Amino acid sequence: MITCIVPKESFLGRRYVEEAEKGHIFYSKARFYTTQEVINMFSKYDAEPNRIMGTITDHPENLKNIDVIYNISSLEETSRYGFICIEFLKKSV
Repeated sequence: MITCIVPKESFLGRRYVEEAEKGHIFYSKARFYTTQEVINMFSKYDAEPNRIMGTITDHPENLKNIDVIYNISSLEETSRYGFICIEFLKKSV
């Protein structure tokens, strides 16, 4: 299973949470989660992260080209990306 999020702890997540608090029409309805919160949600169903990838390394208005997709090797790295995808696998019994 794969899920993709704007991590709450990322530069983009913090921006969107701030806009939500100001009543933004879209972001005020959204829920933002940290990467660890998402992993905890999936672990309740015996799924663990297999691979994490990230993109958007700057605010979208500053990007001049399509950003690269990066393999992420640690949870600490996820805050550097405005958008991440996590592949989860069911734990073996």
